[in-house]
Amino acid sequence: MNNDRPLAKGEPRERDAGRDPVSGTPGPGGRTSAGTTIDSAAEDAYWRENYASRPYIDGAYGYDDYGPAYRYAADSYARHRDRGFDEAESDLGAGWDRAKAGSRLTWEHAKHAVRDAWNRLTHAAGREVPGDSDRYLA
Repeated sequence: MNNDRPLAKGEPRERDAGRDPVSGTPGPGGRTSAGTTIDSAAEDAYWRENYASRPYIDGAYGYDDYGPAYRYAADSYARHRDRGFDEAESDLGAGWDRAKAGSRLTWEHAKHAVRDAWNRLTHAAGREVPGDSDRYLA
């Protein structure tokens, strides 16, 4: 971005580039607070292709219901990456109704997808929590 000119109306400041203008959370290609890049488009493509094989999936719901849970995980991980899923779960549950968009999932159903996506991001960042990724798969 050229710092020698004034910003156009609605143009983000350089430090805000890649962030959701409403929530301030990282958007596609945004950086988490620790600098880890979360590629939202790649995460969405991964989950769209793989969600149906996950053990927690209820066939009464489709990707339109699970997708918001995976996106919520990525947005929340960006804000709470210094916490494990178990530590952040109560805060995540409290925020699900605001974040779920058109999803029909209750938090009790969505939390498994959120945990799954959270663990994927944790592994990508090299911050594995022993046993956490297999907790709901057994």
